[in-house]
Amino acid sequence: MFSWDPRQAMNEAIVLSRLVLDNAHSYAFAGRVIDRTDDHRRIVPLTGHDGRLAYRTRKDRFWFTDADAAALRTLLDQYRAVKATLPDRVNRALWQAEASSQSRYLQDAVTHIATGLEALLNTGEDEPIAAQFVKRSKQLADELGLDGTSNSYWTRLYDARSTVVHGAESKLVVPAGWHESDDEPPPDVAKVAKAQDVLRAAIKRAIENEDFRAVFQSENAIRERWP
Repeated sequence: MFSWDPRQAMNEAIVLSRLVLDNAHSYAFAGRVIDRTDDHRRIVPLTGHDGRLAYRTRKDRFWFTDADAAALRTLLDQYRAVKATLPDRVNRALWQAEASSQSRYLQDAVTHIATGLEALLNTGEDEPIAAQFVKRSKQLADELGLDGTSNSYWTRLYDARSTVVHGAESKLVVPAGWHESDDEPPPDVAKVAKAQDVLRAAIKRAIENEDFRAVFQSENAIRERWP
């Protein structure tokens, strides 16, 4: 009974909230309050480090409206109804999407985002890995109605991911202090934000839509949907 979030209710709400609206809410000040029968109160803190901090790549609205809260409630109900049968690919993608939100540095975030998309779209080494990522990510973005990407965009994103994964210096540029100014996010930050949108939207649709979710059950279904 002294666990902080034994049913993972808070964790599910926070993780899925980012599929509704990009936000940086975290567990920095979280705790569980237990009122005992002897009029004493026990506070159970979060003892781990995961989730204590979160980051976002935008400066627009991050607080929830009543409509956003209602959408999150619906999504939570849908997720809890299907989470036991979610394809492993979708679960891995969801974990990577949340990891990207907890990444302090842009190069770490882009690695998690690209890995999350690969979790959804990679069908093995019989086909060129980079080409799979580029072509299927573009088709996925188009299907989800998210404009503003191209094959060259996804190629640059995958190259950025590969640069970091293979130990080279990141080529992503984030001017110091931009987040403390009124300036719009710099180009590299905006590019990563777009890819994060695609990953989150794909996961959200997989939770909401049975037919879309079923595609991730087999490699053949993925190949047919996104050649």
